[in-house]
Amino acid sequence: MRFRNLSAAVLAATLATTPMMAQTKRPLRATGYVAPTPTGSTPVAARTPAIATVPIATVPIIVKREVAPTRTPVPTSPEHRVYSTVPRYSDAPVQRPVGISVRSKGLEAILGEIGSPEQAQQWVSRNIDYVRRSSLVFGRGSDNLYNRVPAILEKRAGNCKEGFVLMAGLLRNLGYDVSGLALMPEQGDGHIIAVYRDRTTNKYGTAGISNGDFTMPVYSTIDAVASEVALQHLWTKATVRNVAFDDRLLAAGPQITLQTTTRNNVDLQREIGVAFESEKLDYGTYSKRQYPDGMALSIDDALIPSRDTTNNRLSVITDMDARYSLEKRHWQVTVEQQDTHSAYRRTTVFFDESYRPTFFSIYANDARRLHGTLFSAIIPAASLGDDDRYATDSLNNRSFSRTEVESYVRLARSALELLQAREARSSYATWHARR
Repeated sequence: MRFRNLSAAVLAATLATTPMMAQTKRPLRATGYVAPTPTGSTPVAARTPAIATVPIATVPIIVKREVAPTRTPVPTSPEHRVYSTVPRYSDAPVQRPVGISVRSKGLEAILGEIGSPEQAQQWVSRNIDYVRRSSLVFGRGSDNLYNRVPAILEKRAGNCKEGFVLMAGLLRNLGYDVSGLALMPEQGDGHIIAVYRDRTTNKYGTAGISNGDFTMPVYSTIDAVASEVALQHLWTKATVRNVAFDDRLLAAGPQITLQTTTRNNVDLQREIGVAFESEKLDYGTYSKRQYPDGMALSIDDALIPSRDTTNNRLSVITDMDARYSLEKRHWQVTVEQQDTHSAYRRTTVFFDESYRPTFFSIYANDARRLHGTLFSAIIPAASLGDDDRYATDSLNNRSFSRTEVESYVRLARSALELLQAREARSSYATWHARR
């Protein structure tokens, strides 16, 4: 308190000696002292606050007072919402910058912004956050229970079920006939979308939680829509159900059940000759995709230790892919590697029907370079070519020795053997030990 009184005295003395521009005076409140008048010279102490009059100075002086820190409440009105550190799915108000669509609007408030299915899909994709498990947002539920539109707009989050409910409500307001289409594969999680019918063309379109679920009304039947959804998610077989939209979903209230009916199951292998397989392995995800004109085998997100065939540095195989073309009757094998020096290498080798290598390409990108380099060359027969200039990239004037080419071919051939193995899990140990 003693230092605060001293500061007030110094401030009052400074004001007293400042030149005046006019005779107008205004009151000044100080704590502990009474500032002197222009004719005084000695401050008069006082224990209670007093008011003194001093002339206005040439330079405006702002007197700052110490104020105890207070917590400013977060504005709750929609126009004041800007991004903050509040959890995204919390009930606390979240502030958002100007120019971002306000996501707390009710259904009636957003209907004026939407005039077409495309605009409805864009609004949902921008304003509703996708969460794989909606129970983390809405609490415990079941596959047969659906949240209502007001609850979805309040939480601003959901998965495909919430996307179906919200998109169906918006499309219904636009005058479309809407229902839900739910697919459940043999393995993994299912998916549900909103299917709307254009009364003019009598065609069906789709919409959902993300832009990837949206299509214009171009499908003649709902069965065609179901096959397209299965193909998009790489499901060979899936059960299909119709989900009826209930107008009660537009009003506030607890979760409700919707009426469902079973449709014809999807079997893409029987319908169009397409089949998909996938398996989680200890070293990556193995997948097989079979098409009428060929097949594709791959192991993605792998962590297989290896060595770079060029500089003999320790590296890791991250992806391998083998594609067979029935028309061209050859295999295209690609292996992606990354070493401890952040250098990336992609090796591609083509094999004919007898598994003889015919062509290869190498793409390498060092971490110190902005762009990588790509080399490609035809692989001659084993009896042709010398050891130093076994294959040549004439475009880049780059020659490859027999040892280099054989190392590329050996890497691609071993990857093809692993991918072709019917039980990739059991063959991995043997394959890795042989390399």
